[in-house]
Amino acid sequence: AMEYESTSYRGLFNFVRYIEQLQKYQVDFGEVSTLGENEDTVRIMSIHKSKGLEFPVVFVGGMGKHMNMMDANNSMIIHPDLGIGTNGVDPELRIKITTLIHSVLQKQSRLETLGEELRVLYVALTRAKEKLILTGTVTKLKDKVERMHSLTEREERALPYGVVEGVTTYWDWILPALARHPAFDGLYEEAGLLPRTGNPCYQKEIAIQMKVVHVTEMTGDELRSQIAGEEDYLKYMQWDTETIYEKETRDKLREKFSYQYPYGYLQEIPAKVSVSELKRKGMQEDEAHQIYQEKEETLTPYIPGFMRDETEDRKQVGGATRGNAYHKVMELLDLSQADTVGKIRAQIKRMEEQGRIDPQVPGLVREDKILRFAGSNLGKRMAEAAGRGELYREQPFVMSIPAKQYRSEWGENERILVQGIIDAFFQEEDGLVLMDYKTDYLGKKGEGELIRRYKVQLQYYAQALERASGKKVKEAYLYSFSLGEAVKVVL
Repeated sequence: AMEYESTSYRGLFNFVRYIEQLQKYQVDFGEVSTLGENEDTVRIMSIHKSKGLEFPVVFVGGMGKHMNMMDANNSMIIHPDLGIGTNGVDPELRIKITTLIHSVLQKQSRLETLGEELRVLYVALTRAKEKLILTGTVTKLKDKVERMHSLTEREERALPYGVVEGVTTYWDWILPALARHPAFDGLYEEAGLLPRTGNPCYQKEIAIQMKVVHVTEMTGDELRSQIAGEEDYLKYMQWDTETIYEKETRDKLREKFSYQYPYGYLQEIPAKVSVSELKRKGMQEDEAHQIYQEKEETLTPYIPGFMRDETEDRKQVGGATRGNAYHKVMELLDLSQADTVGKIRAQIKRMEEQGRIDPQVPGLVREDKILRFAGSNLGKRMAEAAGRGELYREQPFVMSIPAKQYRSEWGENERILVQGIIDAFFQEEDGLVLMDYKTDYLGKKGEGELIRRYKVQLQYYAQALERASGKKVKEAYLYSFSLGEAVKVVL
């Protein structure tokens, strides 16, 4: 089904019909490759097989291979519309001559074969999304270059019928179409021929490419003045002189192409954002850049475990990994049994033995910092709430907010979803207490910097809590393991 969806067909009805055809013709679809055209691999296939698929880079090989014209060269040609054509044979003179009907059918058969080959070539040339590379050999290159050189003086855009019809390989279509391009000058020089970069057709093409994009800004007289001669210009472009400068048509086209869809900004509005994104949005761009730059400067290149000892582990771990370790331990920690470093270490070891934390987590947290939190006033209040069954940790939420709260230019009626996870909150008689753990290294910046970074985040947490519970958030705290203290935030 996934392979079917990668084609140009869609829908359940067409898929059922597709399966019926596979069954009818006994196709072993159970062994069909499940690789799509976007897989990170190289696929070799025929042009027919590639129909309906697209790839970033496409190589089309065998451009110099001769087309199969065996049907047109048979002594007897059968055509579904024109009948049968054979060569004439004189048994007395023992000679064979070509008849008119045979020549006609031969010509028609050749044209139909060329038409089919041209359709195949079109498929090959339209499979690439980014780059198309044509490869193939050429016999008697000098003769072919000389024939191409004869086309450089031609002013008409279309190639002569004789050139298009007299092909034997794909190159015979591609190379003449490029013969007037200046990229071929080097090839002409190697063959002892003069380059033809001043070709009238090529010069007119440049003028048209440069000027026709401005046609809606120019009058007919101005446009004609940019091209050498109105008659030559019209002949070259093959336009009808009666309708080129029809004012009504031009005005309609200008109105259509200048229309701006008024609700285009809606495609920029995300369906869902995280609280972290909203937090970054609320910070000044230059300040945010400075913060994250400071974090990046503390990171060191990753060294595999077998190349380092345990004393180096702390140095090799980024802030995000260490923060996750602290959050996991604080989610599972029994605060009533956390009054000594030994008890905390025993709890963490038990978490690891039970498979509730990863083996590397114990090496990323410091028991003395956790002990300092447990002994703080906030830690004791949390322990009491846990004893009453009113402590809640790692609580996910999703809430809807006005989109303009995320970006001021978005509409009044548009909304987006905000998702996040609250580290901990607990209930007391007069309201809820919200808190969030932070492991950021603050240096000399202290409490003020911590509040500046995370106040917006806590405001969204408080809003989500109040909307979900119907109760007031009376206090909000950021506990910094780096500072070793709880910082109260005024919402």
